Amino acid sequence: MDIKTIVQELVAAGMTQMEIERQSGVDQSTVSGLLTGKRGKRPSWCTFDALQRLHSRICGKTSKRTRAVAANRNSNARA
Repeated sequence: MDIKTIVQELVAAGMTQMEIERQSGVDQSTVSGLLTGKRGKRPSWCTFDALQRLHSRICGKTSKRTRAVAANRNSNARA
């Protein structure tokens, strides 16, 4: 699951951009940019991780693909 889809699903679950900011720590302008496609081609690990964790809490279990992407990014960050 890509970061835009994560944000879209959070909004579909009834969250506003400001609620996403408060609960994830990701700035509202970043959330807006991710939704419009102006940002997100290479989001930081911190942004992805914060939004993915919020998505897990709000929307339920993460998909296998989301966990694989997170694990890959985490291992690349350590290298």
